[in-house]
Amino acid sequence: MEIGQRMRQLRKDKGMTLTELAEKIKISQPYLSQIERGDKQPPIDVIVNVCKIFDIPLSQFFVDEEDRLPTDILQLIETAKKLSPEERKYLNQFLQSTLERTDGEE
Repeated sequence: MEIGQRMRQLRKDKGMTLTELAEKIKISQPYLSQIERGDKQPPIDVIVNVCKIFDIPLSQFFVDEEDRLPTDILQLIETAKKLSPEERKYLNQFLQSTLERTDGEE
């Protein structure tokens, strides 16, 4: 997927307009439109800002679609990184117990 297409996909997945994203990453709406169409290539700082807005690592921006983790999973990972080791332990226990409950319902 091209850079502009990826930016458009992220923007639409979040229900954001061109104007809203352009304002958040501090570029003009026409310039963002040109990027999304593939008419222009954005500088790396624009891509970094897009990743910050959508809370994804820069490396994940460039991963092929079939290998890409869903955005909600990426957000969970980024949130978990901010937890202490003990908090991560409790989170894992909670997730495991939730899975065990769900497996028992099937």
